[in-house]
Amino acid sequence: MVWNASFTVADALAKIPDGAQYLLGFNEPNFKSQANLSPTEAAAKWPDLENIAQQKNMKLISPAVNYCGPSANCYETDPYVYLDKFFAACKNCQVDYIAMHWYACKREYLANYLNGFKKYNKQLWVIEFSCGDGDDNAKSLAGQKSYMDEALKELESNPLVFRYSWFSSRTQAIPNVNLLGSSGVLTDLGNQYFNASTQEAGPCKGS
Repeated sequence: MVWNASFTVADALAKIPDGAQYLLGFNEPNFKSQANLSPTEAAAKWPDLENIAQQKNMKLISPAVNYCGPSANCYETDPYVYLDKFFAACKNCQVDYIAMHWYACKREYLANYLNGFKKYNKQLWVIEFSCGDGDDNAKSLAGQKSYMDEALKELESNPLVFRYSWFSSRTQAIPNVNLLGSSGVLTDLGNQYFNASTQEAGPCKGS
């Protein structure tokens, strides 16, 4: 991922390993506490990402958007509005997939969110998801396990979804979401994620 605008093409090219297939765009640029780029600023930097992707023969994934709550400092609270403005400012840009994050705690909310991206006519990368916005019960270990089970069913069966990744292997930002313990051994949740069956024939979409 090119996380924000503080990069050069030469430096990025030097850091990307041979054989890499995908380049992820900016991380939550609609949050000023994250990549901190307006849609027009992100669009202005996008040709540099296209340059990197083309030199490395990589697919290029859109800025990774999320809902930015009213209490946060945002360019746009609505991820669809942000992407609409980005694409308006970045006509004919290379964007092979759409990336987003999601932290609500019910499968039906996730399904509705994914459905809202249909208008872009591209498959989706859900590069961060877990139960982060629920109450204490939803964010308990039992709650995370239950949500993971339902969310994976949605992500594996939804034809819009190309890739997804649980958040996180280790973090203190959200309780009971770690896939790895301090020793690197899978937690109970990590084992559930690792052993989850796919809903369709073919490789699992998750990472």
